[in-house]
Amino acid sequence: MSEFDIVCVPPKAIKGQAVADLLATFPGEYVTTLQDDVPGEFLEISVVKEETCLSYFDGSATPSNDTGGAGVVLVSPSGEVLSHSFKLDFHCTNNSEKYEAFLLGLSLAKQAGAMYLEIRGYSKLLVNRMNSVYSLKELTRAPFRAEAQQLFTHFDDTKIVHTGRTNNKHAAFLETLASKLQFEGPEKAIMVQRRAISSTWIDQAEDAQASDWRAHIIHELSSSISEGKVILKELRNFFLLPGALYYRNPDAYLSRCLGDEEAKEKLESLHKEICGQTLVITLYRRLQRLRYYWPSMEAQSRTLQGSCLNC
Repeated sequence: MSEFDIVCVPPKAIKGQAVADLLATFPGEYVTTLQDDVPGEFLEISVVKEETCLSYFDGSATPSNDTGGAGVVLVSPSGEVLSHSFKLDFHCTNNSEKYEAFLLGLSLAKQAGAMYLEIRGYSKLLVNRMNSVYSLKELTRAPFRAEAQQLFTHFDDTKIVHTGRTNNKHAAFLETLASKLQFEGPEKAIMVQRRAISSTWIDQAEDAQASDWRAHIIHELSSSISEGKVILKELRNFFLLPGALYYRNPDAYLSRCLGDEEAKEKLESLHKEICGQTLVITLYRRLQRLRYYWPSMEAQSRTLQGSCLNC
């Protein structure tokens, strides 16, 4: 071929449109269909993707007391999140605690019965060492790798990937919580619960029935258009604060408005406390000082004390 003028050039990328034109030109080429008369073939082949459990881990050391903390977050295939925080109350360095958190995550996933596990951590050094990308030179790290290899045998498949700090905040918060704790006594577990509303919220405004005297006032205060069921002179003394209705007394103090059932309970319980005692304030004044209010509070208090022989 030396007599021909041949020049070597790099191949150009195949454009997507060229492939589409080729398939349009030869629509029947390289297309095979499954035939019913061929033994051993199936009309449909379904591939089942195994469900994978996710494990996030993080650890930190506290130089002041020579201890550390570990945080592990397990996410089941159904989306259930299990948060674990561990106080590492033994000598920890700034690297060994991350290995401890890694092994704790493997142990928890094993206990949970996970068979396919994906482990995520932001320690690139640890991830690459466990994936055999980096060599393990420190002798003190060899026991961690040996324990991890032993735990790997309990899973059908494991995958270790590196993730950034932003995607690992949950585990980081857990390890920070554990590393700062100082246990006193036999305490071994701390429960952290989530509250969606403030402790001052009293959910009575929603429960007010139509027969409740507060219902019309709450409706007028909640509605942007007044229906005139409550006169404005009376309405201006009421305030709808988070979850409850309040009444402004002549002394400018706010008293929580009670419904019929709660008012009856408060009236009877306070009457039992002061019944038969001398030189005490009246039941009505006591209810006022406790900052309770309902329209017939004064009349009911006097009637109850007036009908009581001990009072």
